[in-house]
Amino acid sequence: MANKYNAFISYRHAPEDIKIASEVQKSLERFKIPAAIQQKTGIKRFERVFRDKEELPITADLNDDIDEAIKNSDNLIVICSTRTSESIWVRKEIETFLKYHTKKEIFTVLVDGEPEDVIPDILQHDTITIKKADGTTETREALIEPLSCDYRIGIKKARKVELPRLAASLLGCSYDELVQRRRQYERRRNAIIGTISTCAGLSIMAYLVW
Repeated sequence: MANKYNAFISYRHAPEDIKIASEVQKSLERFKIPAAIQQKTGIKRFERVFRDKEELPITADLNDDIDEAIKNSDNLIVICSTRTSESIWVRKEIETFLKYHTKKEIFTVLVDGEPEDVIPDILQHDTITIKKADGTTETREALIEPLSCDYRIGIKKARKVELPRLAASLLGCSYDELVQRRRQYERRRNAIIGTISTCAGLSIMAYLVW
């Protein structure tokens, strides 16, 4: 049985891009999904996020392992920077993903630059079908705006604000719902920790009095 992945991360193998790609992979795999969201989506955690750690040879096609990983990934995360256009492999990985999926399962992470300059052009356009007043349909190319997570604000802040936005998209739930559930979980956890600490303190006091 082929390996299944929650997401495949596509990126240019340049130092800053590698840094953000690694950060996104590790943070997603450590991301705590609230129990209510787990029950709703059936996803308990992001167990498998694929990130190819080696640059592919310039003259080669995507190897079988990469092609298989892309095919068996539910989502594609594209790390976008001013260096992305230098990589022929990012476009190849996007094109390969689109053989098996749609652009709705592709999300972008901004490292630097402006979205319109760094997001690959293939992700800024899509074919849409419009139903006209006379009942006929028309197919045309239209500008689209893929969901982007902004890591230009710094990793520490992005981990708190932008990563949940990406996680919500991968889970298929709203950002507000995920954030609210996580806050409820943190409040319950803090309450439990507070209760345990209080009980421990009372036990120590009782022992000292005894």
